[in-house]
Amino acid sequence: PGLVPRNEKPFDTVYQRSSVCGVGSSAVVWVVSEVATGHCWACKIVGRGSRRTAATAPGPLPGHAELEVLRQLGNHEDILGVREYFIEDDRVYLIMELMEEGTDLLSLVMERGTFCEQDTREVFTRLLRALEHCHKKGIAHRDVKLENMVVSNSEDISSVKLIDFGLAGVVTPEKPFLTERCGTPAFAAPEVLRRRPAYDTRCDLWSAGTALYTLLCGEPPFKAENLPELVRKIHKCALVFDDPAWALVSPEAVDLVKRLLTPDPDKRISLSQAFQHPWILG
Repeated sequence: PGLVPRNEKPFDTVYQRSSVCGVGSSAVVWVVSEVATGHCWACKIVGRGSRRTAATAPGPLPGHAELEVLRQLGNHEDILGVREYFIEDDRVYLIMELMEEGTDLLSLVMERGTFCEQDTREVFTRLLRALEHCHKKGIAHRDVKLENMVVSNSEDISSVKLIDFGLAGVVTPEKPFLTERCGTPAFAAPEVLRRRPAYDTRCDLWSAGTALYTLLCGEPPFKAENLPELVRKIHKCALVFDDPAWALVSPEAVDLVKRLLTPDPDKRISLSQAFQHPWILG
């Protein structure tokens, strides 16, 4: 399935590595130049050997699961897609658009403090469209947060794209629930943080709510000194809107935040309802 082609040629004959631009727990991202054209791309290398410390690590290859998700997603304007891929020596090489002048939304929030409602609506609508595309294919991103939303140009908010499907999970009619505790705890839905989780794609809407809250007031909705306290706060969902920034936010925006940050996924606003929310419709 999917539209992303595999390149059967040896990777080093097609692309030349330039510099490392990011390192994760199981992946490293390089800036590479295409030998034939000189055009620069990002190359995410996932799997055994993607870091020196992982060179002899046993177990499954994380890159193959991420690749399959990206193949199913194909191309979508609000998702950072894959141009092509290589598989060599238990590693997956994903060739993606290089956000050369870009940055992530968390960095922009730290720089700006808050986003105005107009910019926030633009960003958030694009996030909803990205999630709609994922959820139609049964894919839960499971790590929606501002760090995983990037713009190619900090002056052009409309260029925002959802990235990093390394933790994505797939639900099917045969397996309608996901059971792994994963993601970034401060942004994870209560049903994901349970001792015995069983959840579906609706977990992404909670995480989207934490992103919306943060864009509007400059701070995340749930903060704590330690993980157990953080999890308690999330389960309790005691939302606070006493930051001075909220005085400038419309009641419609606050209403959408509350509907997204609803602990019970059956009562949480759905994607289709979110698109029809008065604040999104403007």
